[in-house]
Amino acid sequence: ITYRQVGTSPFTLEFTLTTYTNIGPTIQADRCQMTFHFGDGDTCIAYRENGPSGSCPPPAKMGEVIQNATATQGGIKKNIYKCIHTFSGGGTFTVFVLDENRNDGINNIPGSVNVPFYVETVVTLSPFLGSNSGAILYNPPIDNACVCKRFVHNPNAIDPDNDSLSYALGICKGAQGNNIIGYSIPQGVTLNPVTGDLVWECPTPQGEFNFVILIISWRAGIPIDSITRDMQVTVDGSCINNPPVLQVQNICVDAGTLVNLPVTATDPDNHDVTLTATGAVFNFNPNPANFTQNLTGPTPLTSSFTWLTSCANVRKAPYQVSF
Repeated sequence: ITYRQVGTSPFTLEFTLTTYTNIGPTIQADRCQMTFHFGDGDTCIAYRENGPSGSCPPPAKMGEVIQNATATQGGIKKNIYKCIHTFSGGGTFTVFVLDENRNDGINNIPGSVNVPFYVETVVTLSPFLGSNSGAILYNPPIDNACVCKRFVHNPNAIDPDNDSLSYALGICKGAQGNNIIGYSIPQGVTLNPVTGDLVWECPTPQGEFNFVILIISWRAGIPIDSITRDMQVTVDGSCINNPPVLQVQNICVDAGTLVNLPVTATDPDNHDVTLTATGAVFNFNPNPANFTQNLTGPTPLTSSFTWLTSCANVRKAPYQVSF
């Protein structure tokens, strides 16, 4: 659940729930609407607003298919729900959404099909904080792992107010926002509190696992909000290939410099690769960064990240781009 301030009041926020769900001929769970709970006693029914019209009652849409189903694997659909809410005053509020089902057979959640799916965002509201919007997560939580091959996921979170961000591993929650009894984090899983890299050194056994990443915003040394990413990782036991290798470097430049950074991928198995990039810098207005997306071909494959910087881009924290 992400949020942004709308209007001039620091107490009026627009909340956006983004979910990624399975699709396929045997999948029956599909949510035309979801209910936001704002932590002050108020609720809001939000109709799914992305994708085409279909079997959902208007104005709800059907969601956006981002990965089609195959003969061996189900597809994935992205769903977006939004509500605007005005709080009566300052305070700390836990905004949450509850769905009655998770997937069946999640390895680290006992009896997962009967455990509700729960996500929350904790927001601190105060007229003294000034304008505040929550972090935006640019990398979708769609990453598969291979048995005992190093796995890395980064949410690529950016704070639009330039607040500092930190990351922590959380616990999956269920009904009433309680920690799920029996939930466990597999051995070898770590989360870098500065970069946000979730690393699993040797994923095993094969199957589905759920992880929670807490993204915390800090202003003047005080935590002012936290966003929960509850994501599923499927460990594939039939991987026979090795991951591609990226050659890219951290850089520091003077404002006004044109950044021209080559990004090269090689593949140890000589497979074709596809290069993509995500990050807030691609959405800047004016002077956005550029990268040729979805460039595909044999390796070594190189594409250039370019960005004409300006004095307006100067800040203490680095800009993060995920290739």
